[in-house]
This record gives sequence, C-alpha cells and structure tokens, in this order.
Amino acid sequence: MIIIMPTEHSLITPGFEKHARLLNDLPVSQAPHYVYELMSGALMWNDERAVLPFSELGWFRAALAYRSSVILGEPRTEFEPIWDALKCIAPMWPGFKRERCSPSPELVSYLKDRRKGVKRSLDRLEKAASEGWKPLSGGNHSS
Repeated sequence: MIIIMPTEHSLITPGFEKHARLLNDLPVSQAPHYVYELMSGALMWNDERAVLPFSELGWFRAALAYRSSVILGEPRTEFEPIWDALKCIAPMWPGFKRERCSPSPELVSYLKDRRKGVKRSLDRLEKAASEGWKPLSGGNHSS
C-alpha cells in the first residue's frame, strides 16, 4: 500500500489512492482517439477516464495537464508530484502509454490549435460582456 498524504494546498485528496487505482483497471481501446479536455486544457484519450466523483477530478485533470505540458515541451512542474504518484498507484493506466506522453507534431499541433480556439472564444465572450451583452430571447421582463 502506498500512502500519499494530502497537503493543505494539494490536489491530492484523501480518496486519491482509492480512486486512482480505478485507472489501473481501464482497458486500452482498440481504436483510441483523443479530445481536448477543456477544464484541464489538455489531451485526453477515450479510454483514460474512469467514473470518478467530482471531488476527485482536480488531481485527474492535473495529471492530464502535466502530460500535455510535457508534450508541448513546457512541463508544469507543480503537477509533477501528482503524475509521479499516479504512476506508482496505477502504472497500467492507458494514459501512460509512451505514444501518449511523448511529443509528436500531430499532438503538439492539435493542442496548440485547440488552445487558440478556446482563447478566441473567451475573447469574444469578454468583448460581448464588456459591450453590455443582452440575451437573445426572454422578451421584456418588467417587474
């Protein structure tokens, strides 16, 4: 048994070890494909996520973010302890497959394109909000 103690500012929860073990039992997809996981700003393959409680998503997303930062050649070292702990607890997780953790022109391009798209969308939302955006429907709701 590996004991990982959460710290005050850690994303590692008291249930980390129990829930991280679920990742170890996930089967590798015969037809893996990746998507952009918006909340972590990272790549996630279709066979990498177990059913986790909401309270456990912080460390999971941090692991995805760390891996994507390594793919981009800009490691986010603040998430490395989570990555390392996860490797100890769930070494068979499909997310540790070498081709998913190594830079490739395809993965780098996909990540950069998605991040640019998200930034454009956020910029448009910010502009709309600053210009006094009004809902498209709802009519006049006077009190």
